[in-house]
Amino acid sequence: MACAVRALWGKRLARALRRVALLVGVAALSTAWAEPSTAHLARLQAGYAIVKPPGDGPFPAVILVPGCQGFNHRLYRSRYERATGDLESMGFVVARADYLAAIEASSCDLVMDPVQAASDVLATARHLQALPFVKPDAINVIGWSFGGGLALGMLEQLNPAGPQPVAAVVAYSPYLALRRPWTVDVPVLILCTLQDTVAPCERTDALLGEMPDRKQVRHVKLPEGLHAFDAIDVAPGTSPSGQAVGYHETTAKAAWTEVLGFLRR
Repeated sequence: MACAVRALWGKRLARALRRVALLVGVAALSTAWAEPSTAHLARLQAGYAIVKPPGDGPFPAVILVPGCQGFNHRLYRSRYERATGDLESMGFVVARADYLAAIEASSCDLVMDPVQAASDVLATARHLQALPFVKPDAINVIGWSFGGGLALGMLEQLNPAGPQPVAAVVAYSPYLALRRPWTVDVPVLILCTLQDTVAPCERTDALLGEMPDRKQVRHVKLPEGLHAFDAIDVAPGTSPSGQAVGYHETTAKAAWTEVLGFLRR
């Protein structure tokens, strides 16, 4: 028992130290940002995994930005596969902004530069704009958890005065590694649940409270469901990091209905 307790506390300490390093990294990067290396961009591009409907298009597009464990984790993989299939069947091109593959990391605990990770989402949008089968003014983003926070953080990198490479952003239960209000006039849908202790609705409320104009933001607070409520392979009450997460069918379906209505607007 003592060994098990020491192991548990060791894991928690390591996780806490990674979070401290992340916060220090955010502070250091708030005033500076370096261009990504050629290797970084090559790894990002290799992970786009673009799927398109039949035909020549041009089609609207959706960029998927994964949660902390990435696209390939056994418990979360089906979430992104189902979203890709649904969106393609609706006539969307689908691409992946794999910020973890770009830095050869297995989880967001190793992301020391969330500003760069958010810019990976923007780079993916720029790539799609150049494709002949994509409508350059109809590129949307859906991000989950850490990826949802990056999707929102990416908005702060856009030029409010120019045409936007992103038409709309959806953030599922955003974990706000980048807590930055944005000023661009881009429609945003934020989904959270009142039972989520990993990315509570109150944190997003606080961020939105710093924005002088939020008329383009729809913040939907769903009454039931934990973090990762749409991940069908995660049993409700699972506690990988000490906080309960897991699938909630009713909430998952309600959220996806909100997303599809938002994208069809």
